[in-house]
Amino acid sequence: MIDARYLHRPELAQTLLDAAFNRVGSKGEVAELLKLSRRSLQMIYRHERGMTYGVQVQLEAIIRGDPYRSPFDQSRGPSLVTRAIEAAGPGNEEDLAARLDVTPRYLGMLATGARKMSYGLQCLLEKLLAEHEANERSSEETLSAPAEPK
Repeated sequence: MIDARYLHRPELAQTLLDAAFNRVGSKGEVAELLKLSRRSLQMIYRHERGMTYGVQVQLEAIIRGDPYRSPFDQSRGPSLVTRAIEAAGPGNEEDLAARLDVTPRYLGMLATGARKMSYGLQCLLEKLLAEHEANERSSEETLSAPAEPK
């Protein structure tokens, strides 16, 4: 189950950055891929600045050798949130908000476009929707499978 409260691990900043430096070859290239200044990267490394979930996701992609999961696009926020709310089902907005580590009010503001989403939240929403779609496919396959004779 995708849950931001368990996925965001800012205490792993140094470990993730060291692995990314080794993978890419230089701190400057990692900073460029993350679209951060070298100073900001240094502050994250020294724990003088917190590592956001978006930076964590990008570092994990760099370490795996993947390109970015998907480009950051704030304009997709309202549609991603609306789809996630629909997937969660009626009355489950509070649970969805908790899984995203936001308040239900903030979730509603994202859905209407009154607030802009972060890259980390975009990644979480994409993961949640992918998880939901995989569960739906699995359910459909189970229902369409022929019944075993008794």
